[in-house]
Amino acid sequence: MEIWLKAENESIRIPVLPPEFEVERTAEFDNKRIVKGKKIDVFNGEDLATSTLESFFPYSDNASYCEYSGISNPYSYVETIEGWIENGTIIRYIVTDTSINISCRIKSFTYREQDGTGDVYYKISLQEHNEVKFTRTVENTKKPTTSGNNKRPTKPKTTKEKRYYTVKKGDCLWNISKKYYGKGSDYTKIFNANKDKIKNPSLIYPGQKFVIP
Repeated sequence: MEIWLKAENESIRIPVLPPEFEVERTAEFDNKRIVKGKKIDVFNGEDLATSTLESFFPYSDNASYCEYSGISNPYSYVETIEGWIENGTIIRYIVTDTSINISCRIKSFTYREQDGTGDVYYKISLQEHNEVKFTRTVENTKKPTTSGNNKRPTKPKTTKEKRYYTVKKGDCLWNISKKYYGKGSDYTKIFNANKDKIKNPSLIYPGQKFVIP
């Protein structure tokens, strides 16, 4: 069995296994008073799990109780743990050969020297960490746009066909205007559209072909 405290970029394997360890899980209830003084319990969910480790960081390797060789100086472990506490680092508490693999933070950490050997005795309290992710929804106020085959078919542009009138004997612009526009006073429309052919609006000749705008 191995006990690990693992952060993202560094980890500690507990060098000396504690004589025991436990994980505590509790439920939350509210006691509500109802009719005639009786109470009921209302379940509010499971509380965060906690666990405590008590052991020591040895000053030197000793095969009789060290889990591995090449252990670090006791205070290098202390420094790492204090850094995790200071930064609120989320770590994983793992005990191999068991189901314990918990995301947590270190709630408290105490350590001491007591027998002059250089060993550092410690107590670590861990509390489970549950990450809650919040997502923000943004209302889309833009009108949907269509593209590709979803575009509305556009009406083909229609070009107005030009009208023409060939002057007959006895015609004048006034009469031609009255024929097309309903009133002779609009003859200036015909005159302005045919200035290249009409020099004087009072003088037009049979056979001339005018654009009727």
